[in-house]
Amino acid sequence: MKDAIIWITEPLGYTLITDFPAPPSAVEVLAQPIPAAAKLHRTMPVLDAIQILIGLDNTIVVDKTHRLITVQRGS
Repeated sequence: MKDAIIWITEPLGYTLITDFPAPPSAVEVLAQPIPAAAKLHRTMPVLDAIQILIGLDNTIVVDKTHRLITVQRGS
């Protein structure tokens, strides 16, 4: 899943982080395999695509100032 999110965000100039200041659960969430529900063949906003990858029970954290993105377990 981590590689998929990097593939989506890198062309936009964002960096996916898993070390501090990312939440400790980021590594665990990103180590999961891509869920079958994420294998859609349609256009969608980037944040929607990432949310589908990480699951609705997890949260995307975006730092627009520093162009960083990470995830955390829970909402």
